[in-house]
Amino acid sequence: MAKTISVVLEGVETHFDFKNLDRAKLYGRRVRMLLDSDGEPFTRASLTMDGSTLVRAGMTAQGYFDQDGTWIPNRDLVGLDPDGHELDRIPSTLGEPQPLRVAQAFEVLDMRLQAV
Repeated sequence: MAKTISVVLEGVETHFDFKNLDRAKLYGRRVRMLLDSDGEPFTRASLTMDGSTLVRAGMTAQGYFDQDGTWIPNRDLVGLDPDGHELDRIPSTLGEPQPLRVAQAFEVLDMRLQAV
């Protein structure tokens, strides 16, 4: 079972299911397909800097190549601070009850949002 968003307000715990949402799910999307002279679709790809490896579309969703051409799977990637030091992993809050409190009106009006 997928983890839920769990919150606690005034001693009452509530669980919410969630689903990832993107613009394509909201508005739909159109895809332009480039076709070769035989009517077959082109496949997008890139060469690595040294020209030795062809990286097809979608391959970087699974991992990356380092400067030496070694494959690094996403599960092995770590976060770094501005000085290049490895950051500690922060556990997910999914499935873990998070305490809530009622916000005052001035707190809401003073908020500066960067993304929603």
